[in-house]
Amino acid sequence: MPRAPATPLAAGPCHQTTSVPSPPSRRTFYDTRPACATPRGEGSAVLTRDCESVTLACAVARQRSPSVPPRGTRFRTWSKPLERGQASMSAGIVSYYLYRLAGRVAPHMAPDVGYRLAAMLGAFLSQLSPARINVEDNMAHVLGRQATARQVRELARQVFVNQCKNYFDLFRVQSMGIQAIQDSICQMQGQEHLESVLSRGRGAVIAGAHFGNIDVAGQLLAIRGFKVTALAERLQPERLFRYVTSLRESHGLRFIPIGSSLRPVFSALRANEIVGSAIDRDVTHSGRVTTFLGEPARLPDGYLRLALRTGAGLLFAVAYRLPDNRFQLVVEPEVSLQRTGDMERDVETNLPAVLELFGKHLRSCPQQWVLFQRVWLPSKQDPLADASHRRRALAAVPRRPEEQPQ
Repeated sequence: MPRAPATPLAAGPCHQTTSVPSPPSRRTFYDTRPACATPRGEGSAVLTRDCESVTLACAVARQRSPSVPPRGTRFRTWSKPLERGQASMSAGIVSYYLYRLAGRVAPHMAPDVGYRLAAMLGAFLSQLSPARINVEDNMAHVLGRQATARQVRELARQVFVNQCKNYFDLFRVQSMGIQAIQDSICQMQGQEHLESVLSRGRGAVIAGAHFGNIDVAGQLLAIRGFKVTALAERLQPERLFRYVTSLRESHGLRFIPIGSSLRPVFSALRANEIVGSAIDRDVTHSGRVTTFLGEPARLPDGYLRLALRTGAGLLFAVAYRLPDNRFQLVVEPEVSLQRTGDMERDVETNLPAVLELFGKHLRSCPQQWVLFQRVWLPSKQDPLADASHRRRALAAVPRRPEEQPQ
């Protein structure tokens, strides 16, 4: 195929001409070999026998386009690896479409089939997910020093299984009728505590945790006529957050992303409504280092500050998943808050009472704590408290055939 005639840019001593291609459509990679020593090939300039002409041509081209390589270099196209932010965004987009697919499929599945598939997926992910190390670390702290590596691994596997079941419930909650939601929650204990707090007219703050499936259990409160506003972590990308929020709000709950304006929260309490917040995930990294189950942990305290500031009653609630995949919602009696007028002192004084309630439920059923971030701080005195040391210690214990996931 004949080559197109070159457009003259400059003339060298030998009166030779050269042409410069248009800037490449992809990123460029430069090397420092002289342009005159570079062979002619695809993606490179049409070179002449005169190095001076090439140098002058590149100088003119650099003025026209910043993507032309520096003087004395050549360029070729290449594919640059994605940076961390780009990789996270790509993963978020993939997650969004997977969520949408699951949201279309799950409502048409029989519950027993869906739960079996969720259990299989959870057991599979427990072997591959990098978050397994965090879950094992949390489980080891809950069980205490007497726990064996085998026990920790098994509990971590059950955490992944329960979380996959939670997602199955979430993806089909929008298609569930009111009666189906009421049937899925076999019992609600402590509704009288909630009604007693609301009778004072100053609203109620429910401190919950990533325990059981509070998304489904919260639907029951909305169905029974309670106005509930919950604070939730903002997922990325934004359309993933909007989709998940639409599922959660399908029966009357309202969700506000953490980090946004708190005006709707204060308005809800002034209207004598319920505000829910998690106590086990420090999303904003502004929480307090406190003692939890005997060891230092960084936990949020915003829910406590909210109750102290507004005068709303503070309650703790969890939702247990039962063996038949129904739920039991438990609302503890109101936490008696001590108020001295010093916010920092009041938070430090009242925080242990809330964590004591959480610890009681957590130790009774640790496999239902579906949190995949580390809660406790590494301890120099206990090498197993560090995730890397704990990982090596757990990996050193061989698995028996009966330990393999079913």
